[in-house]
Amino acid sequence: MIKSYVINIKEMDDIEFALEELNEQMAEISLLKNSIGIVSLNWDYISSGIYEAVANALPFQLAGGTLLSVATKDEIGIFVFSVMIFTSDECEFSCAVSDAIPNEGNVDQITQNCYKKALAGLADKAKLAFLFAPLNPNHYAEKYVAAMSVIDESTPIFGTLTIAEVDNQFGGGKTLLGNECFDDKLVVVVISGDIEPQFYIGSVSDESIIMPNVGVITESNDNFVTKINNMPIENFFERIGYDPGVLNKGAQTTGFIMHEKNEEGEVVSSKVSGILSLKDGVGAFMGNIPEGTVMSVMTTTKEDIMKTAQATINELKKNHSEGTVLLYSCAGRMFCLMNEPMKEHEFLRDELSGDYSFMVAGSGGEICPTYVSNDKAYNRGHGHSLVICVI
Repeated sequence: MIKSYVINIKEMDDIEFALEELNEQMAEISLLKNSIGIVSLNWDYISSGIYEAVANALPFQLAGGTLLSVATKDEIGIFVFSVMIFTSDECEFSCAVSDAIPNEGNVDQITQNCYKKALAGLADKAKLAFLFAPLNPNHYAEKYVAAMSVIDESTPIFGTLTIAEVDNQFGGGKTLLGNECFDDKLVVVVISGDIEPQFYIGSVSDESIIMPNVGVITESNDNFVTKINNMPIENFFERIGYDPGVLNKGAQTTGFIMHEKNEEGEVVSSKVSGILSLKDGVGAFMGNIPEGTVMSVMTTTKEDIMKTAQATINELKKNHSEGTVLLYSCAGRMFCLMNEPMKEHEFLRDELSGDYSFMVAGSGGEICPTYVSNDKAYNRGHGHSLVICVI
């Protein structure tokens, strides 16, 4: 069993005051044998030295990253430093940080070495892995997830790509482990013991799909697509009257929902993706697009963001009346809320402030299994989604 607590540091400049906030909150917490803290914070807490001081003062490791926004029971906003503390007598926690990730090239070996290092710290099999990775335009989340799944395809992987502020154009995000921060390294946390994490994903509603099942990916390599419906990708877009160069229109975001199927024709992954570029007959998409994926055109509005958040929370509440809940919501969902950027965060806070211990953070890319069976977790990267892990 895991117990959890959430603490918030509001002081951004004065280390002494920040440590007073920390000590006041930690005095109310009874730690068990093993503990770890999952961090979501604004990067200003790093530059001011607050993060390092807090990490040094705690009797357990911190792991996580810089994210765009945070909501907890007691705090909500952009400038928040929150820690979700997991503590347990039975469960074990192990962490690892990777070598530096190259801007280009294969990241499989670096990712797998980091995962193996984390797994080596557990006496028993991992039941859950958290992954925190820097947002890099050349390496999307599924590259890391796929590499980790080669080592262990049964363990669910949950996490996020880290980002900084909008002014940095999503650059500058940092991963964190202990009292250190990194621009170009993965951080992995693994948990063993008697836990059965459950996962929920909200992306787009059925009403947001304006062209259902419009195409099947018939030629692709990684995230590069060259043929849809057996025709060159540029011809396909011309035929459906879609301009891939125009992705944003006012309060709407246009993109695609991709349904990946297994050999039996069952949908094992549904994710939102956008096209980054279309040049010389090659479309570069956000994330891996396997051949056979069925594509629909969708558009997202403020109303759709709130509708999918409500539906996802309703599903969670059908199965859980209490528990530890970690949520990552894509920064793109926040942008679709236009003049009410914190509306989804506020809704999630209000819905979970009863008997749940929770932390919501604005994500640069969501990592969550779409399906978990007895022997396999379909771990995937997502976009424009709300992903939830319940323990």
